[in-house]
Amino acid sequence: MKKNREREFLRFGTVDILMSNAGMDAQLIKVADLSTENLHKAFRTNVNGYFFCARRFINIRKKAGG
Repeated sequence: MKKNREREFLRFGTVDILMSNAGMDAQLIKVADLSTENLHKAFRTNVNGYFFCARRFINIRKKAGG
């Protein structure tokens, strides 16, 4: 996946904005019934995914002088 992102960044030259709206829900499972595995999966997708995209975006903007 990282190679795909890098290819797109190079294709367009730089990135000026970051829009991140992908995510997943807990499938309407009550907290008392939510498994640790499903909780971790949701965090990996919703928190880690956003973090890694935002970090990469910031580093690209720094290199571009902004």
